Amino acid sequence: MKRFIIIGGSDAGISAALRAKEIDSSIDITMILSDKYPNFSICGLPFYISGEVKHWRNLAHRTREDIESHGIQVLDEHLAEHIDTGMKSVKIRDLNSNEIKTVNYDALLIGTGAVSARPPMEGTGLPGVFFLRWMDDSFAVKKYIEEQQPKSISIIGAGYIGLEMADAMRHLGLDVMVIEYFPSVLMTLDPPLGAIVRAELESKVWKFIPLRLSKKSKNKKTGFWFAGKTVLKRHVIWCWSPPEAVPKPLWHDRRN
Repeated sequence: MKRFIIIGGSDAGISAALRAKEIDSSIDITMILSDKYPNFSICGLPFYISGEVKHWRNLAHRTREDIESHGIQVLDEHLAEHIDTGMKSVKIRDLNSNEIKTVNYDALLIGTGAVSARPPMEGTGLPGVFFLRWMDDSFAVKKYIEEQQPKSISIIGAGYIGLEMADAMRHLGLDVMVIEYFPSVLMTLDPPLGAIVRAELESKVWKFIPLRLSKKSKNKKTGFWFAGKTVLKRHVIWCWSPPEAVPKPLWHDRRN
């Protein structure tokens, strides 16, 4: 029996595992993921934060039980730390017990996804500044908003997730400012269409300003420089991937 190891448990990993089972039902498949949320809708995170999705479990495309019913073993909260292509093995660490294990494979797929790019500037680790990428990120943002009750928020990035997050924050009644590196929103659209979208959103009291980062914030405790001035005090959510974003190393924990 062939053994197929998949590192990563989001859409790419799940799709590959299910397709492999369709092709050969006898194949032994193990999926390794560093968190405990296989096949969750990351695009739905803003709507969980806003309360429009009532429970985070509703973001799951499939439950763990659904996945395992296809004969796919799920090793959650395990971190792949080293791949030995000569021995066809992967060294993994149990993030709960810290135990190191080695699993062998006949075929290996790496589908770990991306990581939020952290810009070269001070202040990104301040309270009230968040990067939105994974389930744990959404828990932290939701908890902060419920406890601190901010009145305004800035969303850095005007792609799909950035605009969804801005819409979610408007749903909560917050004053929203969207900050974008490019002159248009939704850069996968043609610029003229992106300009139409931006104009429509601005007519709904959304605010947009260009992003020009300084490596130093005006005040290390309170805010950032954007386009030559500080535009927000402390409440920031980054939904941004700059042009120079570097892919994540394959065997690093995606939550770091």
